[in-house]
Amino acid sequence: MISVRTENLLKRIEEELSTITFQELKGIDGMTKNSLREIVLVSDRKDLMRSYLLNIE
Repeated sequence: MISVRTENLLKRIEEELSTITFQELKGIDGMTKNSLREIVLVSDRKDLMRSYLLNIE
């Protein structure tokens, strides 16, 4: 089961990707905003994003 924190992060990334600040992303395993955007674009079904976030949770 996916945690509420991860589910909220997924939702926020999906809805507001362009407005998330680098500071907010800093704790996500050193990923940059561009890397997250790339993951979202590659995975229109969010499978890759969900998988990644579950692995670092």
